Amino acid sequence: MSLWVKLGVLTAAGIASLAALAIQIGQLGGAAGAFADTYEIVAHFEDATGVTRGDEIRLAGVRIGKVGSVSVRRGEAVVELNIDDRYRVPEGSRFELAWKNLLGQRYVQIVPPANAKPEGPSVESGAVLTSDRTRSAADLSMLLNNTEPLVGRLDVPRLN
Repeated sequence: MSLWVKLGVLTAAGIASLAALAIQIGQLGGAAGAFADTYEIVAHFEDATGVTRGDEIRLAGVRIGKVGSVSVRRGEAVVELNIDDRYRVPEGSRFELAWKNLLGQRYVQIVPPANAKPEGPSVESGAVLTSDRTRSAADLSMLLNNTEPLVGRLDVPRLN
């Protein structure tokens, strides 16, 4: 085999590997990726601090979509949810903001009702959910600020 053929095969394999890596890192495939068909649900939250475009949407721990946009309307956060067409959100589900990690990243957790069935009714495309069906994430900064007086009273030399 000539040197040029080997070089051509190696170059083609490298380009294919880079393309696969770009698709994986860019999340172009999968739920609500750039090439996926989606439907939109609009959810109103009292507080959506930390939620940004592209954050995950999960149903039973499975990523089923991404946040399309976040805006403010009449004192409420309006979050557009882009859900992959392959997934149905059961009617009566609650939409909760949750902490993804300690760095402050968030995701939208969809909690279906206890009696939900896969073939049962689902939330339709274009549905607008009011804030009575949503819940904001717990405010960790407020929790940490409230523990400061307790930590300040600790007798450190005695603990050592």
